[in-house]
Amino acid sequence: MADDQEMLRSRSKANSILPVVGGLLGLAVAMGIGRFSYTPLLPAMRQQTHFSTSFAGVLASWNYFGYLVGAILVAIFPARVQTDMRVRYRIVVTGLIGSVVSTAVMGLTSSHTWWCLLRGFGGLFSAVVLVVSSSLVMDWLARRGTGQQAGILYSGVGIGIVCTGVLVPYLTRRGGWQLGWLGLGCLGAGLTILASVFLRTVGDGNSAYHATNKSQPDLKAPFPLWSITLVYGLEGLGYIVMATFITDFFHDETSVAWLGAVSWIFVGLAGAPSTWLWTKGARVWGGGRATVTAFLAQAVGILLPVIHPGIWEAMVGSVLFGGTFMGITSLALSIGRTCSPERTGTVIGMMTTMFSIGQVIGPILAGIITTETHTFRLAMMLSGLIILAAALLLRCTQKRVTTV
Repeated sequence: MADDQEMLRSRSKANSILPVVGGLLGLAVAMGIGRFSYTPLLPAMRQQTHFSTSFAGVLASWNYFGYLVGAILVAIFPARVQTDMRVRYRIVVTGLIGSVVSTAVMGLTSSHTWWCLLRGFGGLFSAVVLVVSSSLVMDWLARRGTGQQAGILYSGVGIGIVCTGVLVPYLTRRGGWQLGWLGLGCLGAGLTILASVFLRTVGDGNSAYHATNKSQPDLKAPFPLWSITLVYGLEGLGYIVMATFITDFFHDETSVAWLGAVSWIFVGLAGAPSTWLWTKGARVWGGGRATVTAFLAQAVGILLPVIHPGIWEAMVGSVLFGGTFMGITSLALSIGRTCSPERTGTVIGMMTTMFSIGQVIGPILAGIITTETHTFRLAMMLSGLIILAAALLLRCTQKRVTTV
């Protein structure tokens, strides 16, 4: 009898990991490739098409504006959509296909207008995939009692970033920026097929999910919902400058110019295990302390290479930045879900909307500041100080109960 129960538990664990792997691959496509491929491709695009830093910021902001629209759309989805696993599965697959198409077609045109539209649609699809797949997999794990595996989900972003960091230099040498977009689109298509197959386990499950944890909101959350939502918006405003211009920033610094492309690989390598590590840290230290620590580490990661752009500072900064930005997403969204477990999709959509507003503003301001000052340093410095201010706000609003 005991052997049978152990076998059932092992089988349940094996089945529950399949949607996590599917969600991981989906985030690699929609976020790591569809959203962040612009960063390593930006130096080649600027060199070969000669557009300005200001337009680079505008083009980046189109993606983040699309991300904002996608987050708002998800936040206002009807209740049936937010609780029906089959419907959410179809939405995720549709978003992945849209992300792949909008990425690949970037390599087929040189029109600035089409670039903006494609990056806008790419941002919309990435937001839909992030929010819907997060709520889908989290709910699936929660109903099976394996919620601790949720931290693995966001590793997909780091894995996708590593893929872009490794492939983009090779692709751009072979066929310029155009082959870079097309090659990453083809990679995304292959990963989309795998993600769809693994996530099918969820899509074939019970149609509706009803949260069983109806405890009072904020009972176990280390921060009030308004605080974690506002701080998540500041994260969007601060981190996106580094995430958009890190390769260009190092290219422009003579002492570390060779780190331009390599730095993005460091970001991805540090990002891949970061969500799992920060989830472990939250269990040991408590969610509140882990989140504040992650924000402080990210601030150091951004400010260190700006204050002293040496080789070691650049490498450490890349690792600290890569090792925190998806960890912060995982921690913040988990805390938001804890604040209101009966409205997972709505809360994640609302938080992502605030995050997106910051993302839209950040690159535009950074592009203007960089154009006026002829250096990325001031924009990077301001973004690091914003993250530092977010950490202080969290510390001031932290509750005594720190269990997530």
